[in-house]
Amino acid sequence: MSISSFDAKAETLGYVGGVVLAVALLPQLVHTLKTRSTKDISYGWQSVYLLGLVLNYIYFFMIKATAAWATLTIELLFCISLLVLKIKIDGIEMCRKSNAKHVCGGKDDAAVNSGHTDLESLDVENTSGLDKAINHAICVDGNVDLTRNIDGLMYKDAIRFRHSSIIGPNTLVKDAYRGFHIMIDAVFTIELRAEFGNDLLAKMCSLAKMHGVRVVHDHAEIFDGTVSPPGFAAVTLLDESHMSAHCYSDQGKLAFDVFTCGANPDCTRKVARDVLFYLRQNLGSDAKYQIHRLPRFPVHKGIRYGQVTS
Repeated sequence: MSISSFDAKAETLGYVGGVVLAVALLPQLVHTLKTRSTKDISYGWQSVYLLGLVLNYIYFFMIKATAAWATLTIELLFCISLLVLKIKIDGIEMCRKSNAKHVCGGKDDAAVNSGHTDLESLDVENTSGLDKAINHAICVDGNVDLTRNIDGLMYKDAIRFRHSSIIGPNTLVKDAYRGFHIMIDAVFTIELRAEFGNDLLAKMCSLAKMHGVRVVHDHAEIFDGTVSPPGFAAVTLLDESHMSAHCYSDQGKLAFDVFTCGANPDCTRKVARDVLFYLRQNLGSDAKYQIHRLPRFPVHKGIRYGQVTS
C-alpha cells in the first residue's frame, strides 16, 4: 500500500468519522442547552472522548488530511462546549444544594429564616421564574468578613448584568437595566436606640456623596412604640437605585435592602458595602446576618422588557 493511498484512505475515514461524531454530538448539545441538565453525561466519558478527539486531531493534522481535521475541529468545539456547559450547570447545582443545606446556628435564627419561603404566596403571574432566580440565603456570623462577601456578590451581579442576561423563561434583562438587588437580614443582641435610624440615614447620604452618587430623596421615621413597635425606617432614593433599612429595635432585628440598575451600578455597590461596614460596627460582634440575592424585574412568562401589552 503506497503512502499516498494510505493518506487518501485516512483522510476519507477521518472525514466520515468526524461528520458522524459531530452530528451525534449536536443533538446532545442542543438537549443540554434546552433542559439545562447534564445528568446523563459523566465527566469520565467526556474526558476520554475529548482525549480521543485530540489524538485523532493530531494524527490527521500530521498526515495533512485537511478535510478530516477540519471536521474534527467542529467536533472538538461541540465537545468542549458540552464539557464547559456541564461544569457550569453542575457548579450552579452544587452551589444551590450547598446553600440550601447551610443553616445558621443560634436561637435567633428562626426569626431570620421566617418569611424566606413566603415568596410562594406571591402572585405567580407577576413572578414567573422568581423561585428559580432567587439564590438561597448565605448565612454568616459576626466573625466572617461580611462586607467582603456581600461586596463580591454585588460585583458579580453588576458584571453579570453588564451584558443582556436571562433571569427566567423568555425574560430579557437589557444592558440599561444591569445591576443587583440584595437584602440583608440581621439579628443582634445589643440595645439599639430607635434614633439610630437618623444616624444611619445620615451615613447613607454622606457615603453616597463620597462615592459620587446623587441623593434624590431621603427620609427617616422613628417609631417610639406607641402606634408601631419601637424602631425605625430609613430610606435613601439615589440615582437609579435605592437603599432602605427597617429595624425593630426591641426585638433585635434589622433588614437592609439595596436595589440598583442603570448604566453604572458600581458606585452604588461601594456605598452599600460601606453601609454594611457601618452596620457591623454598630450592631455588635455577635450579630448574625443572612444575605439574600433577589431577582430584579420579574415578569410574566413570554413578556420581554419594553414590550407593550394590553
